[in-house]
Amino acid sequence: MKKNIYIWGLILALIFTCSCTSSTQKTKKHRKLALHSYIYRKVATIEDVVNEAKQLGVEGVALSQTIKFKKYPNVRITPDINAEQRAYLKKIFTDANVEIVAFGIGSGFKKPSDADKYLSFCKDMGIKIFVWEGNYKDIPFIDKKAKEYGVKIAVHHHTAKYNKDNKYNTPEGMLSRVKDYENVCALVDNGHWAREKTDAIKGYKLLKDEIIQLHFKDPRQFGAEGKTDAPIGEGCLDIPALLKALDEIGFDGYFVLENETVSDNPTPAMKKSVQYLRNH
Repeated sequence: MKKNIYIWGLILALIFTCSCTSSTQKTKKHRKLALHSYIYRKVATIEDVVNEAKQLGVEGVALSQTIKFKKYPNVRITPDINAEQRAYLKKIFTDANVEIVAFGIGSGFKKPSDADKYLSFCKDMGIKIFVWEGNYKDIPFIDKKAKEYGVKIAVHHHTAKYNKDNKYNTPEGMLSRVKDYENVCALVDNGHWAREKTDAIKGYKLLKDEIIQLHFKDPRQFGAEGKTDAPIGEGCLDIPALLKALDEIGFDGYFVLENETVSDNPTPAMKKSVQYLRNH
């Protein structure tokens, strides 16, 4: 009798353990990761970047106007590419099962008159987010244009030196610029925040649902004006604490991985960054 009770006890314990393990696995956070093609501009084409995304197991790539095609030498990815080039660009992403998670920043657009050109390109390519850092006074106009094309505007920021009047560089300033607009959101760059010694955890919690996408870095030096990026997890930031804060606010957008110190050989740093975030 005691033996039977012991056996049943073991069975129940195993069931409970398996149930707990299964529950833990179900609730483990899967973070959507993307590579920024800008980081690869010196050494790779868009075909190379998409292939690397597939090899590293990340879900997306952010397009930059600085990246070129391999098939069409010297052709950069801009709204000026023709129908054949657009179809080819769509195909390389579709074939790799990789998403174009955003387009923009770089050289355009900063003039409101360019809105139709860029946003119609996004609509045609199925790109849901256009990254923008134009004059804050144009936001009401841009919001209306974004609605017209079914594209969200992600307001990017650098430091105050880039354009202090916009006030995008501080969490408070960014919130004041985007909070009243349905189609304009915040794209937070923790690397630029670190340069100005901004508390990223407080920033995330202040902006909360306004954050549509992240540019994610881990600089080696907090407060340094220059570029000191390390692979994620090897820099000075408390990455687990940042991830915890993002989980607490329910962020479910893309972590667009950047590292502005490795443009001559991005792959090793990107691989480490992906591995770190997959394990955390």
